[in-house]
Amino acid sequence: MFDSLSDRLNDTFDRLRGKGKLTEADITSAMRDIRMALLEADVNFKVVKEFVAKTKERCMTAEVMESLSPAQNVVKIVLDELTEMLGSTESKLVFSNRIPNVIMLVGLQGSGKTTAAAKLAYRLKQENHSPLLIAGDVYRPAAADQLQTLGDEIGVRVYRGDGRDPVAIAREGIQDAIDNLRDVVIIDTAGRLHVDADMMEEAQAIKDATHPDQILMVVDAMTGQDVVNVVEAFAESVDFDGVIMSKMDGDARGGGALSIREVTGKPIKFISSGEIGELAIIRVCHMTPGLAPGEGHEFEGPSFHDCGMHYVDIARWYAGCEYKTWHSQGVNMWSYKDPWWVQCHGTFQNGVVFDITQGFVYGQLSKDQTHNSYVDIIGTKGIARMTHDFKTAVVDLRGVTRTERIEKPFGGKNIDVLCDLFADSIETGTRNPKLPLIRVYSF
Repeated sequence: MFDSLSDRLNDTFDRLRGKGKLTEADITSAMRDIRMALLEADVNFKVVKEFVAKTKERCMTAEVMESLSPAQNVVKIVLDELTEMLGSTESKLVFSNRIPNVIMLVGLQGSGKTTAAAKLAYRLKQENHSPLLIAGDVYRPAAADQLQTLGDEIGVRVYRGDGRDPVAIAREGIQDAIDNLRDVVIIDTAGRLHVDADMMEEAQAIKDATHPDQILMVVDAMTGQDVVNVVEAFAESVDFDGVIMSKMDGDARGGGALSIREVTGKPIKFISSGEIGELAIIRVCHMTPGLAPGEGHEFEGPSFHDCGMHYVDIARWYAGCEYKTWHSQGVNMWSYKDPWWVQCHGTFQNGVVFDITQGFVYGQLSKDQTHNSYVDIIGTKGIARMTHDFKTAVVDLRGVTRTERIEKPFGGKNIDVLCDLFADSIETGTRNPKLPLIRVYSF
């Protein structure tokens, strides 16, 4: 984060360090370079103007100009002012005596609220809290499913509610937290434009119904200086208490982060990373030795009928919409009537490209059989790859600034468990909360 700005400032500092004595012209030239660096980092122009004026005034004092190391003093002043702009002290979450404490998240569509909610819940859990996540976004398709998946992954309860009223869901979720002895509630609300009066009124209604102890606005770091207009509108409507900057490792400029606190006075509570950018390509490969015809697979059908159809659903789930174009080709093996290897590719309605390869012809007759199985979620700024060897499941996250590797024991198939959960849901007339969803059905 801030890579581009850091490089530009270091170049300016290097030129100053090369001078034994600084003149007013040197300071003026350095401030001009700093001004351009901040503007190119997409810092709000009013913030830049005030920052440069204040910094130049401090640098032009006799104490600095006549010191033995004037260049180092200038560097220190610039860094001090940047630190003050971001917040010189840590701004922590403040919990009241109320049980449960309620934290409400707001922000624009696509800012990363749902992911931020799960990350915040995980952090609070590590700090010995017992958080509850409330799925208050009833508009975005599969928003509640996404939060449920994240909650299951980190071991945090998720309240979804039954209706379509986010105010009622939020209110009922708090009662659920009380009933289940949860000390912190995190409300994930729907993304809303700051110019959408109806949606802003809804945010106010959720606030009035739940009386949150803290309201945090999730801001996409990629927004740049335009974020100032957004946060000012939200501050006027719901009066948030702090900011979570998301996708910071996907933005080398950092202008939004530098602008927010200076313009609004709201502190940056958290910085969130782990971003791979906008989804662009989904690649699925499942190549296993399998069984040849006559060895049992004819009872389940050819490769794409047996396993490939699952990857069709998985790719659709990741894309969040339906297919638009579809092309496929297959290869017949041995004397089996249907293709034993199939490759499909095309696009989704949102422009995401997909490639699905499925087959049972990977080292079929080799002495030491192996397999090649992975799912690639490719974004504009990184990739997430999921693989397994039937013993260990591995997720590699390769982002702009770092790579992370997560390994867990391979869980195997749990079809019997899923069937029991489905049967229980049918018998009781209520969906078992342990039953995962790709589509929302009513019982």
